[in-house]
Amino acid sequence: MYGYYFKGALLIGVAVLLALFVEPIIGEQAAIMAMAPGGEETAVYRYATAVGDSLLLFLLLGVVALILAAALVERELGGGV
Repeated sequence: MYGYYFKGALLIGVAVLLALFVEPIIGEQAAIMAMAPGGEETAVYRYATAVGDSLLLFLLLGVVALILAAALVERELGGGV
């Protein structure tokens, strides 16, 4: 069981580092898209900025879902409490 906590802590660190590297890239892409014709009124621009604004939340929710799925599988296989 403690292995899942350790894996979760490791994955949270990886998610934070990934967000630190990817968020500026998405910001630059959004700036380029804003200069295009139609710019900030396009749906792709709005979607890209929404992902850029909440990327860390998406990554952390993915880590939580992964840990919950692993705990459910362990319980079903008989290894859990």
